Parts: sequence; structure tokens; C-alpha cells
Amino acid sequence: MRYFDVIWCILVVFSTTPFADAIAEESPRITPTVKLIEAIEPCVVTLFAKSSDREFGIGSGSFIHSDGYILTNYHVVQSFDGFVVLPNGDVAEYEYIGGVPERDIAIVKAKLSEPAKVIPLGRSHDLRNGEPIISAGNPGGRGMVFSSGIVSSKGIMTDANNVLVMSQFR
Repeated sequence: MRYFDVIWCILVVFSTTPFADAIAEESPRITPTVKLIEAIEPCVVTLFAKSSDREFGIGSGSFIHSDGYILTNYHVVQSFDGFVVLPNGDVAEYEYIGGVPERDIAIVKAKLSEPAKVIPLGRSHDLRNGEPIISAGNPGGRGMVFSSGIVSSKGIMTDANNVLVMSQFR
């Protein structure tokens, strides 16, 4: 046997043992971010909203309740019912429950045959600048997309004109 063949056989045997899984979990590659992404991936879905003119709105949402409630953006569903592509590839219908267009949020409820895995809602009242954040989506059902960053400014005034105008109204 050649040297390369021996190494290859050792690697194949090693990678198929239960011991290999234990080492993989302790790998420096398995960061808290990787663990979080692996936990939330089964909770993210693709939404297709059926509008009255036979066009579709397309976007992502996340299960926030095991009964099938999904948090999404209002601009995706715009109060229309539609379809949801589940993480396993199955398709289910959803109904629009309600939304707040001014805040671009909406809730829809998928008609599921079994409970959904959920992303627990966090809290926003005590965010700190610099805290890590992750966004997840599956736009158009083409595959999961993740982005990470930090809370860059918890106190930004999104509805203010500019600092000069605002400084005159304190």
C-alpha cells in the first residue's frame, strides 16, 4: 500500500466514527455565531403573497410561535394571503393576520400539519450600541442568506429631518 492510501484509509475510518463528531463540536470553527445560525435556520421561511392583480410579493419570515405564526415585513405580504415554503421544502398556505404598515411588520399564520420550530422574540428596550446582530432570510426560496454586524445606533431618529433642524426644537 502506498503512503497516500494509508493516510486516506485512516481519514475515512476516523471521519466515520462517533469520535469525529465530538471533535467537530469542539472545533474552533464552531463559533457562537455558527451555533446560532444552525439553531435559527429551521425557523426561517420564504413567503409568496398573492395580490389581487395575480402578482406575487416575495420575501422571508420567521416562525415566532409553534402554531405557525410568522413575523415578516408588511411590504412583503401587504395584507394578502399566500404560500409559505417551509425549511424542508414543503409548501403550505398562509393567511394574513395583521400588520403595522408604518413599522413595516406583519404577522401571517401558516396552515401546518405539525408544530413549527420557532425563533423566540427578543427584547429591544435595553439594546446596547455594539451588540452583535444576525439577520437571516431566504429571499425567493433560492437559499438561506445570513448577515452579521452590530447595533450601530440604538438612538437614531429615523423620522427627524436633520440635526440642525432638530437642535432648534429641543
